[in-house]
Amino acid sequence: MLNRVFVPGTAGAVIGLAITMTVGYGALFYSFSIMSGEFVIAFGWTRSFVYAVFSAGLLASGLIASMVGILLDRVGARMPMGIGSLLAGLSLIAIGMTVGPVSFVLASLAALLVSAFVLYEAAFVAMTQVAGMRARLGITQITLVAGFAQTIFWPLIVWMLGFLDWREVYFVLGAMQFVICAPLHFLVLPRKAMVEPAVQQDNVEGSGRKTRDSVPPGTMLLLGICFCGGAMAITATQLHLPGILGALGYDTAAAAFVGALVGPFQVGARLTEMVFGARRTPMSTGLVSTLLLTVGLAFLAFAGFSSKAAIAFAVCYGSGQGLTYIVRGAVPLHLFGSVGYGRITGRLNSARLILSAASPFGFAWIAENRGEVPAISLLVASAAVAFGALVVLSRRVNAAAR
Repeated sequence: MLNRVFVPGTAGAVIGLAITMTVGYGALFYSFSIMSGEFVIAFGWTRSFVYAVFSAGLLASGLIASMVGILLDRVGARMPMGIGSLLAGLSLIAIGMTVGPVSFVLASLAALLVSAFVLYEAAFVAMTQVAGMRARLGITQITLVAGFAQTIFWPLIVWMLGFLDWREVYFVLGAMQFVICAPLHFLVLPRKAMVEPAVQQDNVEGSGRKTRDSVPPGTMLLLGICFCGGAMAITATQLHLPGILGALGYDTAAAAFVGALVGPFQVGARLTEMVFGARRTPMSTGLVSTLLLTVGLAFLAFAGFSSKAAIAFAVCYGSGQGLTYIVRGAVPLHLFGSVGYGRITGRLNSARLILSAASPFGFAWIAENRGEVPAISLLVASAAVAFGALVVLSRRVNAAAR
């Protein structure tokens, strides 16, 4: 029965990683957009300062991402992800023990630094080590479940803040890493890659090792531009969405409703990809994803004039964002193969994180000094650049295949 739903031999890894990605993103990433307001109230810090710290954390994560990818290739994903979850738990508890700006900066940097070992890119490497060139389905299934992270953790954190203070909430989030994520990473991931390169080369979906001649010139550059442009738009939107909608005139309940719509459309897009994805290449999925992101953010710019635009934003942006994470895992696998996958995605992830690190702080600064709409317009431009880069790359790939 399981073999009808999962690639044979991957059910445990897919289910386990789907759970840990949901908890990991909820605790390490989505919590920040809610908890940032608690820091402002508790310490009197500015919004720009709080998001500058988050941006610095993303930068630090980006600086080590390439090395993390090489490490995952070399020793397998099990040990780095398991230990990473333990360190993530300690970092979240340290944030809860913040007494001033120095301790806040150090703890936040540690949490985001460790995230390079425990979030999507590491999980995608783990899937290629379990399934080889057939990892695309597993990647889609993991992101399908983890798409509920925002939908689950935003209300969960708000609910906990009703009877716990912000420090205690961070203690709970840290405990989740110890109790849920670390044990699952050690339990469901193999001690070494289950699919060796020699086996991958004979896989039904193509060779695990692509020849240099089969990859068009400039592929890494164009793919990097695409990933960076999309990530800059998504990172800022994810973290600032409650504040954006509030500044555009939406009360807390209305903003929460719009934000809650994003998650289901993420999942809907991923479910569609899981069912029909085999009929098209990952490149096609990428084009749809980046186009939807661009259109969705354009609707957000007009959300202050019409609630219909806000709903259209949630539909388009949620669908595009949902596919983006699949694209980040599946397109490099499609173009470069599974051999050295961690090294390749590590380089791409490094560039993505370093360049997108400026977006939370940059958006906050522009919004405070120029207004929300000019800040949103830059996000639209960033997503459009991602779409344009992928259009060029798609044409080159198609030309090389002829």
